[in-house]
Amino acid sequence: MEFFHRVPHINFLAARKVALAASTVVFLAACISLATRGLNLGLDFTGGVVVE
Repeated sequence: MEFFHRVPHINFLAARKVALAASTVVFLAACISLATRGLNLGLDFTGGVVVE
């Protein structure tokens, strides 16, 4: 039962630069994709069955 009494010491702030860099890369990729491809606001179904 010694496993459950330990207090974990995890240094989350040590990875803040890596997390910031990853977030920046994903954000820039999303902005570039939005600028080049635009938004697809249409709702189109190809094939399928209509149930009324």
